[in-house]
Amino acid sequence: MTEGAQKRAAFTRAAPDVRRQDLVAAAESVLAREGVGGASVRAICAEAGVSPGLLRHYFEGVDELIACAYETVGQRIDGALEAALAPPRRPRHAHGSWPI
Repeated sequence: MTEGAQKRAAFTRAAPDVRRQDLVAAAESVLAREGVGGASVRAICAEAGVSPGLLRHYFEGVDELIACAYETVGQRIDGALEAALAPPRRPRHAHGSWPI
């Protein structure tokens, strides 16, 4: 179960952007654990701690949710790659000047 879903009781009304992100995070977890074949509406919604009908409130269907999960993971990977490939920052000396 996602961290957000664990902190809330099933009946708590979350803000739409929070609930949508919970569904995306749940989809990521299910995809990582079960693969695409196991990423059903029921499995994802159970992971998020919501009823299966709620998915259609935020997404056209499970395919759109899975695409959104892949996009989110891709953005994190892009950010990590950019950070890894960025030129190293030169450290400053203790007195604040740059080394030569």
